[in-house]
Amino acid sequence: MCRFLDYFFYKNFAFTLIHFWFAFLCGFSAANVYDPWMITIYNVFFTSFPPLCLGLLDKDVNDKMCILNPSLYRLGQAQKLFNLRIFLYSVLRAVITSLILFFVPLCIFIEATGNEKWGMTDNDSNGMTFGRQAFAFLVATCLVVIVNLQVALDTAYWTLINHFFIWGSILLYFGLHFFMYSNGVFALFPWMFPFVGVGRFVIDKPLFWLTLLLTIMIYLIPVLAFRLYKSITKPTDAEKIREQRYKQKRRKQKKPISYITRRGGSQRPGTQRPGSSYAFSHQRGFADLIMSGRMTSKRRRSRPAINHLARAGLSLPSSPKQATVTFQEPQESTAAHVGGERLVE
Repeated sequence: MCRFLDYFFYKNFAFTLIHFWFAFLCGFSAANVYDPWMITIYNVFFTSFPPLCLGLLDKDVNDKMCILNPSLYRLGQAQKLFNLRIFLYSVLRAVITSLILFFVPLCIFIEATGNEKWGMTDNDSNGMTFGRQAFAFLVATCLVVIVNLQVALDTAYWTLINHFFIWGSILLYFGLHFFMYSNGVFALFPWMFPFVGVGRFVIDKPLFWLTLLLTIMIYLIPVLAFRLYKSITKPTDAEKIREQRYKQKRRKQKKPISYITRRGGSQRPGTQRPGSSYAFSHQRGFADLIMSGRMTSKRRRSRPAINHLARAGLSLPSSPKQATVTFQEPQESTAAHVGGERLVE
């Protein structure tokens, strides 16, 4: 809402101050610099919906970050989002914008002429000057484009609705003006639409588009440079949170993928034997506990137990009724890896 109020004062001050500068040019004769219909529908169609989207849909951080960072709400309570300093800054920005919008097209169009071809040189010019109506159309076009671009710069959260109303307002401006400047509307209401044919005369001149582009660049380059300097030297709390969140996402993307280690230390699929295992020396130790079966899982192998014992260095007696295990004395102490199957009669 504070951004909406800031933008509302800015766009209306810039619109009004152009009349003030034009009064020095026309000798304070009370002549209008704009088309009368431009004055009527400027705040109704061309610059009304974008600030509404800015005030209703825009958000600097999402709801989760607001809950995790309650200090963001202190800015509004401390009146740091809109105060006298911000209001004066909006007025100063509007004054600079009106100076650019008025004097840049004036210096270019004051001696310009045009014809049916190009109107860029004296050789192909028939002496028809652009005049006050063409100048008014150019200034109004620069004003509507720059004011809507300012909303785009202030928008932090883009949606389809924002795109529709911001860029749609610029397209609506051209559509309505070409309709009001048409011959058919002038034939029906000649006293209401005096700017007949101005749009068709100006729109096909390269000088019109070059002046529009130059005016936009003169305005946007200092604004972008100032915002970059301010974000580096004095970032807001929301900008700090967004930067911190961006760094966290970058760390997650750079974090290496950890492979799941299989039981037994083997990472190759299909090489791990089921059941428990235990490394021990060729002495009595915990061999009885292991061979008792209390440390093994319920899953058993179908291969014979004698082969398994043979790999461990154990031997069976000749009599099957007395199933006791004897240990062979090794020549040197080595470690074996024995699976935990139970020996049954």
